[in-house]
Amino acid sequence: MNKAQIIGRLGQDPEIRYTSSGSAVANLRVATNERRKGADGAVQESTEWHSVTLFARQAEVAGEYLKKGSQVYVEGRLRTRKWQGKDGQERYTTEIVGSEFEMLGARPGNGEARPAQPAPARAPAAAPARGEPFYPGEDIPF
Repeated sequence: MNKAQIIGRLGQDPEIRYTSSGSAVANLRVATNERRKGADGAVQESTEWHSVTLFARQAEVAGEYLKKGSQVYVEGRLRTRKWQGKDGQERYTTEIVGSEFEMLGARPGNGEARPAQPAPARAPAAAPARGEPFYPGEDIPF
């Protein structure tokens, strides 16, 4: 199985480009943090940087709504590509090819928290009149 899942923050705005057929491609740099106690008991923090590639509509959405510092959840597969540097040396890059992503944290501009999953709409429950018993599961007229 080849599956990667990360939650992190963008280190820069997404880079959006288009293929010759007009399909969008987004490249993201996502930072994840790890905290652990060291041998001396002090908390140590390390940051890992991940390259993420999104395609088609996901790439368009990322380009429109994500900015540097945005928190995201990304799920996808790992892919390693081989390329040749300017010095002629072979180089390797490992990236996450995203199959799903979700914007987490605050929406840009209004500072309100954005839920990971939309909450289902619920009608407010009517409180029973004082002194009347209420039985769970009983139909409540609205």
